[in-house]
Amino acid sequence: MAAFPLSLSQDSATNPAGLVDVLLTCTPTAMLLLRPVYNARGKEITDFNLVQLNAAAQQLLRLPERPQASLLTLFPAIASGAFVFYRNAFLAGQIACCSDCFQHDGLMGYSVWAAQRYEQLLVVSLTYAGSQPHSAAAPTPSNEDKRPALLAVQQSLLQQLLRQVPAAVATLSGPEHHYVSFNDRYQVLSAHRAEVGQRVAHVMPELVAQGFIDLLDQVYATGQPFTGTDHSVQLFDYTTGQSEQRYIDFTYQPLTDEQGKTHGILAFLVDTTERVLARQQVEAANRELASINTRLTRTNVDLDTFVYSASHDLRAPIANIEGLLSALRQELPVEAWQAELVPRLLGLMDGAVARFQQTLGYLTEVTRIQPEALKHATELVELSALVEAVRLDILPELTAARATLTVDLAECSQLLASPKLLRSIFYNFLSNAIKYRSPERPPLIHLRSRRTAPGYLALEVQDNGLGLSEQQQKALFQLFKRLHSHVPGSGVGLYMVKKMVDNVGGTLTVQSQLGVGSTFTVTLPLAGPLA
Repeated sequence: MAAFPLSLSQDSATNPAGLVDVLLTCTPTAMLLLRPVYNARGKEITDFNLVQLNAAAQQLLRLPERPQASLLTLFPAIASGAFVFYRNAFLAGQIACCSDCFQHDGLMGYSVWAAQRYEQLLVVSLTYAGSQPHSAAAPTPSNEDKRPALLAVQQSLLQQLLRQVPAAVATLSGPEHHYVSFNDRYQVLSAHRAEVGQRVAHVMPELVAQGFIDLLDQVYATGQPFTGTDHSVQLFDYTTGQSEQRYIDFTYQPLTDEQGKTHGILAFLVDTTERVLARQQVEAANRELASINTRLTRTNVDLDTFVYSASHDLRAPIANIEGLLSALRQELPVEAWQAELVPRLLGLMDGAVARFQQTLGYLTEVTRIQPEALKHATELVELSALVEAVRLDILPELTAARATLTVDLAECSQLLASPKLLRSIFYNFLSNAIKYRSPERPPLIHLRSRRTAPGYLALEVQDNGLGLSEQQQKALFQLFKRLHSHVPGSGVGLYMVKKMVDNVGGTLTVQSQLGVGSTFTVTLPLAGPLA
């Protein structure tokens, strides 16, 4: 047999050369290659040339491998049937299927066609079932003569379908719901108890109390189908000898005769136990996460309340200490001031009181960072104007450090957000870039904006300063955590920025290399027409 003009990728391990030819030769399915024949204008398909037939098609149609003839020349009777199907399949460019009674050259039976376009050819598969040879001289059978053969073919096809369908299927007859047929999946679901001719209620008595037999009665009496989704059912498990809970999607479809009278029911069931149990586990996990989140939120609120109260309660004792220091200065005799240690100790005490008051101020400020306050205080902010205001605030530090600041806000120059949040971001990042500069090189600071995922804006500040190790990066946003002791600071600024960014649904990340520099990136949600 000559090679079919279709090929797979020639991979020596998985698709050796000639594999397609072997498959087409060995398959019991008849395969045909057709090429359309167009009218004189080249716009309408008027016929198909039979390009090539595989061995099964040659045997079925009694034709050579390359017939050298057109479809309608050999089979003029199909002009209004199969030809229209082939033409529509070629024009649609998608796989198409149909089935019908088939007669040709002494054969009669039932055929199933499938066709799909491949470039300028039409690939056709023909599955032929229930063949019955008859004499060419014999008269064409009447419809009554065909009926038993067609019924046998249909029954054969139905059994094949039932075996292959990925569901439990059974057909029931009469008002007592006797089994007519069922597939292997149904037999497994019934714990191998189903028997043709037996009643469902007798084979599976556990279904009676669960209402399934009543549903079958209802469908049979009304002629209306019934569908259930993820329905709980107790079924006998023959492996354990006990009942177990299962979940099924099922449909009871009435079967009617030509007069529309119900004579049976088609039961179609899919075991969804694994899907339901998986969903229940996810739902339980989500409920647990929601509960944990609620507790954490409540704990966070309680902590904020405690810190706020403690910071206020401690102000009075600190103020008393400050007052006592002031009184001590006034009451100390002149001789005491002559001692070198006294003024030094008083100065240390003053510094300690000042730092304590500053820390209490920071704590109070942290507790005021609430999501609602930031969301309600939003307005359309011109980023360039805000950055310029911050630049002027830190201009003495920029000048003293001989730092170069470049700003690129062209990609997004406006943002609907809290001005307080944005100012804190810019001020902390820019001042830190100056504060933690490298003594080996002049500071270079780049500030830019860019759109990231739909509806989000990223603000980046990149410097060439000291940089951070991986261990330092893990502790960077902790409250009162200072990573460099050679410069003044409180360890509060980045913590406050991180908390404010989190509260508005944004993210704050850092990429840093020790001795090279750092890049801080804040991603914020856009709102309104800017999104």
